Amino acid sequence: MKRLFFLTGLLLAVFGIAFAAQAAQVFDVDATHSSANFKVGHLGIGYVTGGFTDIAGTITLDKKNPKACSVDVTIKTGSVNTNDAKRDEHLRTPDFFDAAKYPEMSFKSAKVEKLKDGSYRVSGAYTLHGVTKKIVTRGKLVGEGKDMKGNTRAAFEAGFKIKRSEYGMTKMIPAAGDEVEITLVFEGILKK
Repeated sequence: MKRLFFLTGLLLAVFGIAFAAQAAQVFDVDATHSSANFKVGHLGIGYVTGGFTDIAGTITLDKKNPKACSVDVTIKTGSVNTNDAKRDEHLRTPDFFDAAKYPEMSFKSAKVEKLKDGSYRVSGAYTLHGVTKKIVTRGKLVGEGKDMKGNTRAAFEAGFKIKRSEYGMTKMIPAAGDEVEITLVFEGILKK
């Protein structure tokens, strides 16, 4: 009888650990299938759009316990790309990103809440140009599945707006707009 209780307890412990391990999934951001894009006003009549190509980080997803979810992403400012080499070089200077002094921008979540519509409210610290501010964004799980190599993948999307002047980036306002719309689409590969 003692042996039966011991074996039952052992099995419950093993399955309990396995279940707990499966609950939270950690995904490494796949930069080749991810984007960090922006849209900013140009001369008050149109927009300049661009993005960044060097993205890294992790996203932890726990569908049953959103409080265990997290986002930790870093983007290299020198990887800015607006499809105009001269403009991109200017954006890397102290007039804008000052990529030599501030080579990275980042977001680290502090709180994740699941909303009734299935999306997530994510609040955390956004650092740009040496300034860190609390922001709140709304994100969603776009999809999940296996890739051709059998890896589990998931895609996430979020967006928010900032005023670049609040991050010490005041050059050329208003010719280059102050408000910047940012859209993030991250695809991650589940860590094994």
